[in-house]
Amino acid sequence: MKIGIIGPSEDEIVPFLDELSTEKLEEHAMLKFYIGKYENRDIVALYCGVCKVNAAIAAQILIDKFQVTHIIVIGVAGAIDKNLNIGDTVISTEVAYHDVAEEILTEYHPWMKSIYFKSDNKLLSLCRTIVNENTFSQNILFGKMVTGE
Repeated sequence: MKIGIIGPSEDEIVPFLDELSTEKLEEHAMLKFYIGKYENRDIVALYCGVCKVNAAIAAQILIDKFQVTHIIVIGVAGAIDKNLNIGDTVISTEVAYHDVAEEILTEYHPWMKSIYFKSDNKLLSLCRTIVNENTFSQNILFGKMVTGE
């Protein structure tokens, strides 16, 4: 497993970089890719700037140039759920766009069965194990998310 970690801003990715034993730094498409290890796992981390186009570019480079098998996107976000508090962590089980008409995804390429992109079951299982076996200062929840511009 080779993991790519994408954050929209430098402030959001620095905590990961501080824990990463950086072995190499590469630049592609004006983005800096920090290559290293965390607890003996191969990691490539970067901040890409805000918006889904920047995240898509970063993800494609992670796949093409670094052959990552899993991508984790992190970052600060707003919330519409009144049960969430500032500082809560939400781990997505599935994600949809709030600014794309449903039929764009289901009736045209990529002809999805649903508007939701499902999260990786193996990563979700690992996250649930970590949450269940540890104590955290913030609430950690699992659920659906929406994203968009």
